Amino acid sequence: MVLRKRISDLALLLSVIIAVSFPAREAKSELLLYSDLSLHFECDNVHEHNLEKAALTFLYNAGFRVINEGKLLRNHDSGIFDTYVIALDKNKRSVEILSLPPRSKNYMLTFITKPPTIRDEEFEKKLEDFISSTGYCHITQKTREENGANKVNNFDKYIVDRFNTLQAEVEQLDHDGKEGH
Repeated sequence: MVLRKRISDLALLLSVIIAVSFPAREAKSELLLYSDLSLHFECDNVHEHNLEKAALTFLYNAGFRVINEGKLLRNHDSGIFDTYVIALDKNKRSVEILSLPPRSKNYMLTFITKPPTIRDEEFEKKLEDFISSTGYCHITQKTREENGANKVNNFDKYIVDRFNTLQAEVEQLDHDGKEGH
């Protein structure tokens, strides 16, 4: 039941992520969060797990807490995304990397800082360099947006609280799995 709810939550999240990465000025809403940086990229001749491992390592080394949602869902035969990495750091900066659509060579990376948006051009460049440095990925689209101070509650609810809830679920699954063996 919990996993079914997670799948439903992921479908909703995907619709929000797509809206965030394809901005429509006339459709801006007080509820919608925009990515400081959104990168769409393609990867040729890459095994999903190699990209996932590289992303996990890069984000962990950059000081982020990282959750491999894609692996979690695959382990429960519920994989909507082949790759889905979620990360949050102590400054409440969020990075998400996912495959779009599943089993293709198309991916998306979103980077969102706590509103109001304060550009971190150095880290944004590191994200772009990470994608390019894989040797098999290239950026096909890049967009930048901003969130005003009026979006801080949405950020806390949809980014920070969701990450913390997911992290608690992962820890519970790990705990339950250890007890079952």
